[in-house]
Amino acid sequence: MIKQKYNVSRLLCRLSLAVGLFVLSPVMRAAEPTYQSKALSEWLDELNGRPTVEDFAEAKRRNLDEAAAFTVHRERAEKAIRQIGTNAVPTLLEILGVTDKTRRRVLSRLENREWKEAFRSKDVNLDSLRNAAVAGFAVLGTNAEFAIPQIEKLFLEDEPCFEAAHALVVVGPKGIAVLTRQFDRGGGPRNNPIIRILGQYGPKSKAVTEILIEGFKDPDPVNHQAAGITFAARDPEAVPVIIEMLKKHDDVLSVGGGCQALQAFGPAAKEAAPLIFQLFTNHVIPKSVKDDDIHAAQFWGTSYMDMLKAIDFDTAIKAQTFLTNSSPLNYARGGYTITPLKDGRTLVAGGSIGTALPTGAYYYLSSAQLLDPKAGRWEETGSMKSARIGHVAVRLKDGRVLVAGGQGEKGKELNSAEIYDPQTGKWTETKPKIRSGYGDKAILRPDGKALFFVEGWEGTKGRTGKKAHQELYDPVTEKWTLLPDEKGR
Repeated sequence: MIKQKYNVSRLLCRLSLAVGLFVLSPVMRAAEPTYQSKALSEWLDELNGRPTVEDFAEAKRRNLDEAAAFTVHRERAEKAIRQIGTNAVPTLLEILGVTDKTRRRVLSRLENREWKEAFRSKDVNLDSLRNAAVAGFAVLGTNAEFAIPQIEKLFLEDEPCFEAAHALVVVGPKGIAVLTRQFDRGGGPRNNPIIRILGQYGPKSKAVTEILIEGFKDPDPVNHQAAGITFAARDPEAVPVIIEMLKKHDDVLSVGGGCQALQAFGPAAKEAAPLIFQLFTNHVIPKSVKDDDIHAAQFWGTSYMDMLKAIDFDTAIKAQTFLTNSSPLNYARGGYTITPLKDGRTLVAGGSIGTALPTGAYYYLSSAQLLDPKAGRWEETGSMKSARIGHVAVRLKDGRVLVAGGQGEKGKELNSAEIYDPQTGKWTETKPKIRSGYGDKAILRPDGKALFFVEGWEGTKGRTGKKAHQELYDPVTEKWTLLPDEKGR
């Protein structure tokens, strides 16, 4: 009986000790290091903080302008972090490795009350918190080299930590060597952060350049984009590699990255001009008149033209000549109307052509084209009587197309109207609208009449604007009738 009481007593004692240790554990853990009564996390926050009165006074004492107070403020924070020294590393590692799962625990160990408030919600992204740790490692530099194994471990977790890669770069050459060693030439999930970080923050060394060139050989288009964005014209030896990549990949990311890199090389990438011209002529014309194809044409055209202007001006002129004389739907043309006809063809009318070389200019168009989906080609048809952009087109019940309003040369608003007959391919003027209009909309009513309306606005004090109005067109009488708006005006 005595032995049993003894065992129970010992068990209670152990439980009490365990509870005590649990309660005291936050106190027993290493406290966040401080300098001048301010915690490390608060100094990290100060790195990009606003200057104080003392900072402005110091800038004035140094005969510097007020803008220099920001530099003075940052220098003070950097000095504090250097004074804390390597004692800052454990806290920096905790912040660098923070995740949604560890958010509460990490924040509980920091003294920075603003961070506790700003990052406590799971809906708040933790990137800026981790970047604060990167800034701390950047201040310590090579003094934090001993932390490289722990930083590398964070980078090698299931989801590669972008900020950990950045931290490896800022601690110096040994950290950069870790990243170059981790690069997988066969393609891997960590290649993208390695390419982006080394390209943006790494030294212009042969090893880093080789990594970026390998990025263009990587099977993942995301890495083609990353390499192109960060390459910064490091080595023209990459040009043949980029050319080969563009021959194999025509997706947005690959072409965007390749274009950006070649453009940075300028004339040194002239050997790529024939391929770029070929890609330009193949991609700038969409296969149909769908909106997404038009947007794709705008992307290809803009990217290729900017690149050609940088690497070979003569080829750029050739490309622009092709552009302005080719299919009606390309990125240089805008403000046109697209109208499906009863026979399945599509009518494209008017608009303007914008040119980039030698200087920017716009040419208003009266021309019209037909897309025949069965033949798979564009056909020229009759031109409108007036060149116009931003006009409105509506198909009438009998299959003809009414076009009205818009802008003409020199921005003059038009009230003229004309009708296209698909049977003859000709345009015939009809009676003009009562009011000129740019930005009109139109619908065909069940009774066969076309309703045009402008969603305008009233003039205000010191400013006038176009008033909302509606006009009804009767194709039988060819008359326009001005209708009151919803307010009865």
